[in-house]
Amino acid sequence: MKRIILVSALLLCALSVACFAAQRYFVDEIGYFTAEEADELEAYLADKSADVSTDIVMLFKSSTGGDFDAAEEAEAAKDGYRDNLVIFFLSDEDKLYDTIRLGIPKEIVSTEGASAVTDAAMELMRAGDFLGGAKLFADEWAKAVKGDEDAVALGASARLPSDEEDKTYEIANGADGQFVVDGANLLCEEDYIDLSNYAEEISEKLGISIAIVTTKSIGNSYPRAFADDYYDSHGYGPEGVLLLISMADRDWYITTTGEHTRGVLDRKIDSMGEHMIDAGLSSGDYHAAFRRYIKDVNTYFNYSKYGSPMNAVIAVVLGLIVGLITRGVLKAQLKSVKQKTEANEYVTEGSMKLEKSEDVFLYKNVTKTERQSSSSSGGGSRGGGGGSHGGGGGKF
Repeated sequence: MKRIILVSALLLCALSVACFAAQRYFVDEIGYFTAEEADELEAYLADKSADVSTDIVMLFKSSTGGDFDAAEEAEAAKDGYRDNLVIFFLSDEDKLYDTIRLGIPKEIVSTEGASAVTDAAMELMRAGDFLGGAKLFADEWAKAVKGDEDAVALGASARLPSDEEDKTYEIANGADGQFVVDGANLLCEEDYIDLSNYAEEISEKLGISIAIVTTKSIGNSYPRAFADDYYDSHGYGPEGVLLLISMADRDWYITTTGEHTRGVLDRKIDSMGEHMIDAGLSSGDYHAAFRRYIKDVNTYFNYSKYGSPMNAVIAVVLGLIVGLITRGVLKAQLKSVKQKTEANEYVTEGSMKLEKSEDVFLYKNVTKTERQSSSSSGGGSRGGGGGSHGGGGGKF
């Protein structure tokens, strides 16, 4: 649902752009491009769009917001543009980017093909070449619409299956409590065993469930709903985390459950996603990316329990400094005195005269506590089924 809201909000942005400036092909609210680059890119996208009779639009938004219907906004996005339309959007605040296709681009290019173009463009942008990445995006979509065999979007692994080919996808379904479920066949046997052992080791150490599920598709579901439901229905514990990888739309999603797990990890989801992508999630090194995910879970739990090692060192050093300063100040205020041998030597002569002494009873306190009868109450842990979830995700 979160992904639908974000995608829908950005599609609405495309509609609003069309309303105030017909055939506007480029918007940069973030400031990634100079004014000269923005003008150059607007003209470049307009030329490419005219050449293939397909509007190629790029939106760089500072943030998204709102709760809109994805299907309605996809149709609304066509207002002011051609029926054949490709929209690239990137939201800086939400750390989200994706490509929406309507008309011919959607008919001839698969989700995998669209993701391949987007990833190629993002690779240049991550390296700082935003103008080059944007132009590559426009070039590749123009080539795809023309049917150029060299187009990244029409590569063998990206082309839509023919009518004779099986268009169904296997949806992952592992055993209850299984640490690694590789429904998408991304791992060799050695990597699968290594990840399973590593996940089991850290799960036992932290006392939570740690799982990885890969699938070729999630059908008509959404990443968040699929991940939450999978966790709840496959025997995982009341505290835990599950990483979902869906290859059809190149989605990753991390679902968390349990008060402690959510408190530790929900604020770290974006960082975990970035770490996995840096480790090789986008480039196909799934073993390294999944190990990094497990390592991050372990690291963040340890930090929550013991704090950062550097923070501990800083606290000790500061404590010593404050202690030494305080001791010095108090020592400087002391006056030298000689020890006395009798208590009355500390009393100034003639300052106290005791005329009468007696003991007087004032009152008493009585506390009564009711004796409790022996009893016991049942306890135990509840499985993840139906539990409350947190988490987040993105594209890779």
